[in-house]
Amino acid sequence: MKPSEFLKLYTDLNVFVVPPQSDVDQGAWTPVHVKKYHLGTSPFKAPLWADVSPKVSKGSKVRVKTIEGKDSTSDVLNHTQLSNLFRWPFAGKGSPEQVQATIQLLYRYRQNKSTVQQFAGGVGTQNEYNFIGLDCNGFVGNYLQRVAFKMYDWWNQNNERHPGPDSLIKDLFIDTTDPVYSMAEFGNGNQSICLFVFCSETGDIYDHGHGPGGAGHIMITDPGILSKGPDGVHLTVSESTAADIGGSGGGPVTSEYIIKSVQKEGNKATRTGTVFLVWRGGSSAKKMYVKIGKLKTKA
Repeated sequence: MKPSEFLKLYTDLNVFVVPPQSDVDQGAWTPVHVKKYHLGTSPFKAPLWADVSPKVSKGSKVRVKTIEGKDSTSDVLNHTQLSNLFRWPFAGKGSPEQVQATIQLLYRYRQNKSTVQQFAGGVGTQNEYNFIGLDCNGFVGNYLQRVAFKMYDWWNQNNERHPGPDSLIKDLFIDTTDPVYSMAEFGNGNQSICLFVFCSETGDIYDHGHGPGGAGHIMITDPGILSKGPDGVHLTVSESTAADIGGSGGGPVTSEYIIKSVQKEGNKATRTGTVFLVWRGGSSAKKMYVKIGKLKTKA
């Protein structure tokens, strides 16, 4: 599965919405769109879980559509497992199945004023109805755990394990990639998936609490390149971002990036990657300095 296909599992999600207090099979598949960039833990998580928690104290089944497209109903999951499923979407770190499980549990065991679409962030401005969403390493880390490295099933995922959605950006990048040193490495036959990580002009990788706006950023490409010519290397890049890429208004988005030039040469002897200048969404108005790494085949 390509990263762009994985991103659509958030933006074009299907959730089995169960009526209040009904059996897990007495629901309907409902299109839901997760389109909010969400950084930090939502203040809504604790009070909402406080309402749901006692009603699932003896466990509950959960029905989801897996990332492979399979309709899956779990065995009875215990309170701790359900809490783990419910926790991560409120921090921008949830997998597609964890988002589904959170919505199902919330609307099955609680009366809510917001609609499912409002809760999931499929309507409203970026900061409106900001209950759950997705941040940059949440998206990339989930892709690595669930797709690239196949570390977990949906019901037992450990989001805190490295590499994963709760990993620091710098660690996630360095530990899962091999540095790219030149534009020449993007040959027409190269089918590598690459990670891009936001850095300074001199190559300092920005992480949580650093960089412009106090946050770093990480992105992931589809395999291979779209084209390579005098204007640079064109690739398909997926990310979850606060930036408005191609009219997205922020949130999970796939766009065409252009690697324009080398800003600072790397050093193979010290495995110090090159700093590249990219145009986000193909726009000269959205320039960014990044380091680029080819995804390793094993975690």
